Amino acid sequence: MVDLLARRPVDVDASTPAVDDIILPSGAEVVRTISVNATSGLRQIAVSSDGRKLFATAADGYIYAVNIDPEDKPTVPNSNPRKWGEQIGKVLTTTGAWGLAATPDPLKMVFTNGNPNTDGSGFGVLNAD
Repeated sequence: MVDLLARRPVDVDASTPAVDDIILPSGAEVVRTISVNATSGLRQIAVSSDGRKLFATAADGYIYAVNIDPEDKPTVPNSNPRKWGEQIGKVLTTTGAWGLAATPDPLKMVFTNGNPNTDGSGFGVLNAD
């Protein structure tokens, strides 16, 4: 798990009373940073069940989509026509979005908004087609 407020990885180990730092192997490093145009930071991320899209909820009420399909990874330098590793869309939720999870259907993601005053169930479905 990544603590998005402290911007560090953490391991929630049920066998210890604390939230433990993840010990990374020697030589571990950031390989790539993916930018999205979220103005107030991201909340949670999830990958579609087919592994082709990465989604992130943000404090601005949007859910952002990024193409991570390995079939779309560019083979020609300085050319990325399929926008691999880049934001490919965003959807404004009417009541905000917090939690996010994949479903068995790779074209659907579920999200929570944590606001039962504006959405009785606090739950939504994103159709990602």
